[in-house]
Amino acid sequence: MLVKKTKCQICGANKVTKNKSMYIYCDYCGSWMGYDMDSAGREAMNVFAPGNMSNPDVKQFLALGQQSSEAAKALDKQKYIEIKLQGHELDFKLFPERFGPKGKQSSFRKKYLEYYKAMYEEIVNEEYFEKINNPVRIDSNNLKTSVENGVVKYEFDDAFFKFIDDNISVLKSGFEDSKNYKCIEKHPEYEAVRNSDLMYKISISSMIQSFPPDAGEQIIKHLGMTNDFIDIPDVNLTERICVVCNSKLSVPAGSNNVVCETCGCKNEINTSNISCPNCAANFDPKADPTCPFCNSKVEKPKSMSDALQEKYMEATKPKETKKKGFFCKLFG
Repeated sequence: MLVKKTKCQICGANKVTKNKSMYIYCDYCGSWMGYDMDSAGREAMNVFAPGNMSNPDVKQFLALGQQSSEAAKALDKQKYIEIKLQGHELDFKLFPERFGPKGKQSSFRKKYLEYYKAMYEEIVNEEYFEKINNPVRIDSNNLKTSVENGVVKYEFDDAFFKFIDDNISVLKSGFEDSKNYKCIEKHPEYEAVRNSDLMYKISISSMIQSFPPDAGEQIIKHLGMTNDFIDIPDVNLTERICVVCNSKLSVPAGSNNVVCETCGCKNEINTSNISCPNCAANFDPKADPTCPFCNSKVEKPKSMSDALQEKYMEATKPKETKKKGFFCKLFG
């Protein structure tokens, strides 16, 4: 299995376990390392599957997309931001993998929405609307493709690599515009996103992962990124129990912090502490689930057995009955 050889910018380690969401976390210090676009693509396909288009949340999400386009055409900044934030709130519900396990904590989601609001307030202006209303269109007419077993096959000729270079040029331009945004300081994964070199490589990797594997390999060679992809190495893993939700954690030798894929809390391996999803302070959630530094409460996601038990308790709960008086008995 090929994965992006992203060196963790905090501890320098490679990813060694299989990822379970769009967000890739370091197996040794729990820091965010990048995106898994394959996971995001699968999730989006499930959300927008033909049988799911009548889902009220999906219909609302699509309607908000149309409304944001109309607000952009009208150059209505406040309306546009309001609609985009509504869409991002739905993102957490429709695309949970997009935000990784930490998105299960309300304090983390709140922090993300604050980041989005700050971002739009900073970047939305006439030039931004111009780019939204008149997006750069890259010519793909010269691409030669075929379909085999439902998979698109590209012919790797000059037209294909020019198409890739044009995409990289647009990506690089957008990245140069965004890397100096002040709102980045509010990003929930600030320690990682402030590293401009890492974010640029993640952006390129995201583009590569949108192509079929054979095309992805050709793009990697064309961009000289062969050394940025490796096979996941075999390592000795031990099991540990998450101090918040009691889920099993796969911990490689030498790890200090591991993010729980079930509840999103970063567990310290040698203590019973976690990092607060809101302020990153360390504390023991068993002593008190509320962070002593920012008062955010750590939430334990409900399991299927919890949900079934709640339904059972509700179904078997004795119903309250009141004795009817004499006139009630007569007249109901």
